[in-house]
Amino acid sequence: MTAPVRYRELAVNPEGINVEVEVFTPSTWGSPGQPLFHYIRYPDVSGLGIPGREYIISDELLNRHFEMLPQRMRVQAWGGVFERPLPAQRELDAEMEEAEALADRIDTDPEH
Repeated sequence: MTAPVRYRELAVNPEGINVEVEVFTPSTWGSPGQPLFHYIRYPDVSGLGIPGREYIISDELLNRHFEMLPQRMRVQAWGGVFERPLPAQRELDAEMEEAEALADRIDTDPEH
């Protein structure tokens, strides 16, 4: 199985919030087409450490009843972890700092 992907259930539960779930998608090397099923795991809501509900659903049901949340990725390779910003990200950060510094220097007081 792959690492879990975070999804949010589109139906609102009685407490008025959308439930976040973990979705595992089994995959095999060299199999053609889409995965046959997804494994949905709901969180523990009892507070007793007992896992929540677990289901196996199809692509169609996953796409109809859940939306994917933004994911946090960690790229790891032999020899260490690569978490440094790329050159393009460093340039963007520098431009944002310059824009913020310029915005701080602009006088927006209508009296002046």
